[in-house]
Amino acid sequence: MSAPTPSSRCTIRCCSWLKTELAEEAFAGDITAFPITVSSASGDALTEGEVLHFKGIPSFAPELLQRVRPTDPMRAKHLGRALEQLAEEGAARIFKPRIGGNWIVGVVGSLQFDVLADRIKSEYEIRSCSKPRACTRRAGSSATTKR
Repeated sequence: MSAPTPSSRCTIRCCSWLKTELAEEAFAGDITAFPITVSSASGDALTEGEVLHFKGIPSFAPELLQRVRPTDPMRAKHLGRALEQLAEEGAARIFKPRIGGNWIVGVVGSLQFDVLADRIKSEYEIRSCSKPRACTRRAGSSATTKR
């Protein structure tokens, strides 16, 4: 990304608990929000032209799996989008079996299931139910992974 020109500058909003204010600059650790026209994802770095090299963020293999489905079948696509967005944030790994409509969510710790369920309910307004899934590793598994 190139340095913003005076005509392309956007307003940076610094946010803290119950308070939002306009800011001319932001520093590491600040929570900021601003409109951006280029595609960006969670974890992207914005610079004024410096070349940055990251070693990467570690990714852990999920140890626990659960099937997740919406309580209302008409909300299945919404649940899928919510799970994809949460997986993009790194909150969990999701898998979609080729056969069947349930998603499979993989996490490292069991508390993550509760956090995901609460976020899906509060942020996406989707009620869902889940069941633990017995997992064995087999060659040629029929699930596709999304990260």
